[in-house]
Amino acid sequence: MKSTIKINSLLLGVSLGAVSLAHAQTAVLTSAKKDLAESSKNLTIYRDSVSAEKIELAGKLTTTQAELSEKRRKAKLAAMANADRRIVLSKLRSEAASRSGEVDYLSSQIGGFQGKFLSSLYQGEPLALKYTALDDSLTERMKLLEAGIERLEIHLGGAVVDAEVADADGKIQQGKLVSFGPVAWFSNESNSISGAIAVDKASRNSTLVGEGSAEISQLIAAQPVSLEMDLTGGKARALASITNTPLDLFKKGGAWIWPIVAVALVSLICAILKFIQLSKIKNPKSGWLSGLLEHVREGNLEEVGGTCGELKHPVGLVVQKALTGMHRGADVVEEIIYEQMIDVQSKQQKWLPFIAVTAAIAPLLGLLGTVSGMITTFTGLSVVGTSDPKLLSGGISEALVTTLFGLVVAIPALVLHSLLSRRSQGIVETTEKIGLTVVNCIRKK
Repeated sequence: MKSTIKINSLLLGVSLGAVSLAHAQTAVLTSAKKDLAESSKNLTIYRDSVSAEKIELAGKLTTTQAELSEKRRKAKLAAMANADRRIVLSKLRSEAASRSGEVDYLSSQIGGFQGKFLSSLYQGEPLALKYTALDDSLTERMKLLEAGIERLEIHLGGAVVDAEVADADGKIQQGKLVSFGPVAWFSNESNSISGAIAVDKASRNSTLVGEGSAEISQLIAAQPVSLEMDLTGGKARALASITNTPLDLFKKGGAWIWPIVAVALVSLICAILKFIQLSKIKNPKSGWLSGLLEHVREGNLEEVGGTCGELKHPVGLVVQKALTGMHRGADVVEEIIYEQMIDVQSKQQKWLPFIAVTAAIAPLLGLLGTVSGMITTFTGLSVVGTSDPKLLSGGISEALVTTLFGLVVAIPALVLHSLLSRRSQGIVETTEKIGLTVVNCIRKK
């Protein structure tokens, strides 16, 4: 009974606990639903505010993009305008550089003309002050062209000007100068010294180059006369007066000419000695070989020795010594001939190598002298400069003298070597041919 009461009490407690738990769960669920509803309401409000802000931001974004596009368009237009300005500026700079180059070219040309023009003036000839440039500007320097044109017009028609001219003794004479283009004559104040003149462009000194005559004074007085004209400005007379004899060239050669002369003497002496040697050698007469072979066939060595001894040719001695071994057979005779041929070739080559060496050395010595002369010339030019081209041309002409003499020595030496070598080779070939003929005759015996 007590157990039943305890169980009922326990079940009652459990039921009451379950009821209280159910009430608690219901309260929690109600509270959660309430919170959820409130959160949903807040979320809806937030979404509405976000939607409103998105619309506002979208409008601002669209406006900003439109402004950006406009600014980009303006920047592109500005860049294009800047590029165009750069292109125009580049063209202007290029044109300015071209004009500057033209100005420099004209200035250099006028400068060159100025040098030529001033060098063409006769010593003492006045130049109008109105044509004197005040500065180095192109406009001022153009005055020189006007002066040149005016002077050309005057001299083409003939002009008489005051001038100073150096006579044959180097004294300065003052007087009148009459010119027609490049031709000019001079007469001093007393008419005692007159003649054609030539102008040295480097020093601008005028010198008398022709003999005087009374016609020059008459020409200055504007009277009709007949005179010779040198249109080259004295160059024809200067060229005619230049005489380069072999002795003059030899003196201009300097120290290097002596080794070339020594080589020439060696070559000449060797050639003479070789010529004397070859002139003593006479080719065998027709019928000599047939007579020799006949004596060989007969075995008459005394006749062979006499025949060979009378011959003025190396083959005589070669055959004579070769036949001393005739009794030992043709092979021995052939060996003796080969031994003798070595001696013949050695003697025939005597002096020829010296001639060949001189023919090779002479032009090299000439070239060495030329190089040495050129070095001396350019060393002098480094000191005095290149204002006068005559210094350079004169130095080069003197430097080439050694090359000239070197070739003068080498060419004849080469010709002599060729002729003498040909003669010597012919003697060797004749000796070898006759020697082989004798050997063949012995073999057939």
